[in-house]
Amino acid sequence: MSTFSYITAKIAAGEARKANGPVEHWLTTLETGFWGFDVQKADVWHQLKAGDVMVFQAVAPNPAFVSKDPNRPKITGFIGAGIVSDISEKNEPRWLSEVVESRVHKLDAPKFWPHLVHFSDVIWFGDIDKINASDIQRSIEETDTAPIELSSPIRELARNILSAESMREAGFSFGAQGTGGYLTANAELLSTLIASREQHATFRTYGSSTINLAAEIPLLVDPEAFTCGGEVSPKAKKKPADGKTPPSITINRPIDYVLQAAKNTALGDLGERIILAQERTRVHKELGPDYAVVHVSRNEGDSAGYDIRSWRKVVGVISEYFIEVKTTSGNENTPFFISENELKFAEKNSSKYELVRIHSLSQAKKQYLVYRWPGQEMLDKTRVPVAYRVDVNVE
Repeated sequence: MSTFSYITAKIAAGEARKANGPVEHWLTTLETGFWGFDVQKADVWHQLKAGDVMVFQAVAPNPAFVSKDPNRPKITGFIGAGIVSDISEKNEPRWLSEVVESRVHKLDAPKFWPHLVHFSDVIWFGDIDKINASDIQRSIEETDTAPIELSSPIRELARNILSAESMREAGFSFGAQGTGGYLTANAELLSTLIASREQHATFRTYGSSTINLAAEIPLLVDPEAFTCGGEVSPKAKKKPADGKTPPSITINRPIDYVLQAAKNTALGDLGERIILAQERTRVHKELGPDYAVVHVSRNEGDSAGYDIRSWRKVVGVISEYFIEVKTTSGNENTPFFISENELKFAEKNSSKYELVRIHSLSQAKKQYLVYRWPGQEMLDKTRVPVAYRVDVNVE
């Protein structure tokens, strides 16, 4: 398991904590590999252990310490995550606000974060290779004025931020404040949203770690906790009384296709695991423990053309059976996409193939409805081509 996979798996299991602070403080973490807790969070700090994961939330820079950026970038969201290696304490100022309050303003009781959590490995979403972190940290610790100019490194650190706004549009929200709490609500969706930033991620190693990245991490959402409310098949569309098609309404708004795909992936994976759990129970009951049901799309990749390899006994003969799962929170009439590869597999194996459509899925109520199409029935349905050719030839 890679570092990125380990972090996203821990997030999906609801076992990751959030660390929150102004973006300029994360510049110090970029250089040092540690984060800090104040004395009020000492109990949380003591609970941290090697292998724990923390997700890094940045908020806008404090204007008392950082000069205003004329570009005024929006900075509220997640900029990375790290694997905990150790904890320690400090008594000297390291973060900008500590330095300014103690050295510049010479306050009697400056705000301090003495309880440090050290990270062995960190994924950063920003363009951190453009940041000279050691020089930035030196300028922070040696400053004798405030506010100071940090616009450029802050923009680079937050360039690929997983913004609070985009996450809300994808169905995930979180408190703007607070450090140390577990991110348990919609944890699997958050994990998938974090995974959508892998193309931007830069890895930094800050220290040795003894954690086992290959350890099996349980998922937070138990697919067996979901109940099926029955089989509800698509209904024929009702024609308007006047025979006219009502005008469509188009809302022009930007779409974050990466986040949209991430949300769909999380929902699809949940649906597959619901059917996987059912198939394993059925096969064990009907055929015994010698027949393994495999989550092919997760264990072997998406190229197989189906999601689950199971077994059926037909006329006394036990043979493999292939299941494709399509999941939606919409109703039974919600269309779905099927790839060319999945279609070809269904055509070749129609007698041993079934499409299971989970719909009306409610993660809050842990309920869903379903319908099932054997291979040939699925192939007989109308399909609308939605792919486009991209011509890359230069004229």
